[in-house]
Amino acid sequence: MKKKMRQVTDSVHETIFLSELESELIATPYFYRLHDIYQSSTVYMTFPSNRTKRYEHSLGTMELASSMLFSAVSNASQETRDELFKKLRFHFGNIFDLAICRSGSQVAEYFTKYRNKIDEIFMGLEDDQDSESMLQSIISNDIRIAVANGCFADSALDHFQYYQLNAESKNDADNIENLFLYRCLLQAVRIVALFHDVGHPPYSHIIEDVLKKLYEKSQSTECGWDIKKNNAFQQIMKQYATQNEQESYKCQTIYNDTSLPSSALHERIGLSLLQLAINDVIPELLSDVADSDKGRSCKISSILYYIFVVELAIGMLVEKNNFFKSFHKIVDGILDADRLDYIMRDSLNSGVDWGKVPYKRLINSAKLFFIKKDLDGNKLSEEDQVFVIAYPKKVSDDIVDLLLTRYKIFARINFHHRCMKTSVALQSAVLELAEDYLKNPKGKEINSEINVLWSALNMGAGDRRIRIIQWNDSWLISVLHKALVRIMLDKKNEKALRENLEEILLNKKRYYTLIKRGSDSQAFVHKIFEYADISDERLEKLKQKEYEKYYSTKKANEKVTDILKEPDMNAEESLIRIRDLEKIKKSGDLELLNSLMPLKGLCVNDTIRDALEVMKSKALIEDYKVFTNDGRRKTGLPSHKTLLDEIYLYDNDRYEVFDDGETLKPQISSIEKNVPWTYIYFVPSKSCKDIEGLSKKIFDETAKAVGYSLRKRYCELFGE
Repeated sequence: MKKKMRQVTDSVHETIFLSELESELIATPYFYRLHDIYQSSTVYMTFPSNRTKRYEHSLGTMELASSMLFSAVSNASQETRDELFKKLRFHFGNIFDLAICRSGSQVAEYFTKYRNKIDEIFMGLEDDQDSESMLQSIISNDIRIAVANGCFADSALDHFQYYQLNAESKNDADNIENLFLYRCLLQAVRIVALFHDVGHPPYSHIIEDVLKKLYEKSQSTECGWDIKKNNAFQQIMKQYATQNEQESYKCQTIYNDTSLPSSALHERIGLSLLQLAINDVIPELLSDVADSDKGRSCKISSILYYIFVVELAIGMLVEKNNFFKSFHKIVDGILDADRLDYIMRDSLNSGVDWGKVPYKRLINSAKLFFIKKDLDGNKLSEEDQVFVIAYPKKVSDDIVDLLLTRYKIFARINFHHRCMKTSVALQSAVLELAEDYLKNPKGKEINSEINVLWSALNMGAGDRRIRIIQWNDSWLISVLHKALVRIMLDKKNEKALRENLEEILLNKKRYYTLIKRGSDSQAFVHKIFEYADISDERLEKLKQKEYEKYYSTKKANEKVTDILKEPDMNAEESLIRIRDLEKIKKSGDLELLNSLMPLKGLCVNDTIRDALEVMKSKALIEDYKVFTNDGRRKTGLPSHKTLLDEIYLYDNDRYEVFDDGETLKPQISSIEKNVPWTYIYFVPSKSCKDIEGLSKKIFDETAKAVGYSLRKRYCELFGE
């Protein structure tokens, strides 16, 4: 019987084919909910056409990840391919030994559910054979027969199957083995790509931050929440939010028993959802294979295929070791399938043309390298050796364009002041509704449905499928609508919450923006220096004075002693700080002002909040929000921490590290200057008739507060 062809039409990649396993996995509620999760949260409220859903992005990422793996392996040297199959064969042998030969404890739910059926299929094979001999016999006989009979034929995977068999090679055990191992790796990489975003809550990072803030507050004895509700909340969220490895969610399969205590909350949730999807789908597929009328060889091969694919995929997600981490980088690296699809898809849906990069040329030229030495030429231990994907040196300009485009999208779209404002309004409203539920007794909440925000993650409950399918953007918006109606009908005294909800749902302007773009931030810093009475002339005189002291001390051949009131700062350090001040004054960078001094008693945002609180007490404003744009410095450039945190270029069979400093960093810095580090929003009092005049007053008063603090610190440092 001919296998069904499964395909999806896509706006970016045209046609995406799905394997049988992928079709089953995306039909689970854990993945299907991504149909209603926006890729860019509230950005569509400012850029209406930007309505990319994580569902299609995940499919696109899978398509690109497949192409990257296919090209990388196809273009690799024979030596690199030999190393790849050697590693795959090693892990296949280990998993086979643990699963079929029962050398390990069997805790994997997807495997133990129909273990009896699996045992029946393999019965008698282990007689008088050790694990390795038994596996080799299966490869030489059963997998060979299965391949010859088209057991693994699947149009979605055949498209990326670099390892082609001809009539002569069908009897070649090594070729058969490598085809099988590559097919398993390909399917595993596709699953990792498909599920890379599955853990995102409604409105993604906005609500992820809400859940983290709620969990932090729940730990306090002074949170004032209902004890029973708080206990239930903590019981559900602890495994995803805690930094304690013992309490963190642990993924248990045949080959993996790992927690991710240091990863992001959505990554831990995603791992748990993938495991649930696997536990729902794989047992039934294994059972169907066992009950089918296929020959025994096809049954054995299919069972081993599903097991190896699952273990490879989970191993990549938890980054079990450097081998698994190497291939996880196809989806979660510097130049990965996730970013490539996001750049193209978000640009297209935002109505801009920045994302038109020649990605096919880039991917088609990808080449896999096996690194046995570090960048200094020292031999690496076997566990430190890695596989990396490199690109021809001639496409380095395309890499620069791609990384620039990514940051440009964030800077001009995601970090747009209105996008940031709606994010703040949504986060504030959801946080207030959640706390209202947690502190009030049953029946007294504004909208008790808000508890689904965390109760949907109660994976042990029998109705988890029902709850998780509604854990999406539409559900949350409906909860907010109901809350607004309840507040309006009951005339509840929830003015701030009501106005926040009206801004999100009815587009009623509540918050006004004080700092919209980089130029506003620079003007703010210049005003701060004006109030601090730190002019260019004053800095120049101070610098000359410090230079004289510094060199006179050096001429006397004495240790450079402290010439300031700071006991831990010598003359050389003082000159560095003076140059920092000059740099800050010239660039207008508020973040540098906050971090490079350092300024004792001066956290810029706290000082701004104090000034706004005074204005609030005088009834000039009703409310305000001050927050830092933490994403501003996330440029997406290589971190250079490990061999896997680089971009690689190649020329023939030689590879080198991509240098991002010469052209890319200056261009990123130029864009970064136009992105504010701090966003300041205020709600004017109802009696205010002159919003522009109030904005100028707030601008002046907040700059004055920071300026006076800076002047005080300046005097402490330099004795002036």
